Amino acid sequence: MKRFLGKYLGAFLIIALFTFFDLTSASGAATVPYTQDNTNPNKYYFVANFYYDIWKRSNGTWTSDGSPDTTKTMSWDYSYTFPDRKITKVDVHAFNENEDLPVNKASGLTGAEQVYETSRYGEMWTNARANVSTSYTTRMTNSPSYGADTVNFGVSATGLLTARTRWLDITSTGGGDLANGVEGRRYFFPSLVTIELEPEIGTAHIKYFNANTGASLNGVDGFHNKEETGVVKKSAV
Repeated sequence: MKRFLGKYLGAFLIIALFTFFDLTSASGAATVPYTQDNTNPNKYYFVANFYYDIWKRSNGTWTSDGSPDTTKTMSWDYSYTFPDRKITKVDVHAFNENEDLPVNKASGLTGAEQVYETSRYGEMWTNARANVSTSYTTRMTNSPSYGADTVNFGVSATGLLTARTRWLDITSTGGGDLANGVEGRRYFFPSLVTIELEPEIGTAHIKYFNANTGASLNGVDGFHNKEETGVVKKSAV
């Protein structure tokens, strides 16, 4: 009987593991694939790929937005939503490709690289890192209000406008009538965002059956079907 009950509860507790969450940012709506922590089923990772653009005029001077090989401080406002879950903590720091986060990963990848590729819809970190700043830090600029399914916070990055290999050329995005010599460059500042959620509250519907015949045992020999509400304890898969 206990063996049957264990199987029943196991099936119930696993249902929620394959939920996809929507991410809504202040600059628009998007759906981001999160990666679940293997040791804490209420912790999720994703990479926010912040970037900054600078432009060179046709006379060779740079606009007030900045110039190559200088340090720039940038900021963004974000709002993240996990439907029907309470957010309890957010952490943001510069992406470190060597950080071995405790997640399921493909052979040859660090945990951080796996989170990057999942977050960026399969874009390989080995390709993306060419356009990343050689030196930068990121941090949250305020203390968010937690306890709801949406959290709002600001992120600031201070970094060098120098790419590891080469900046991304965005000149073509400026339109078709650009003067000769005009040039647009984009530098990336990827950041690891960690979000922790309050443990889920779930309802287990417990029913008792005869293991041989399948007949209900509700009301027989002290067995009574019931519902139990509490924290859903589940393992990451």
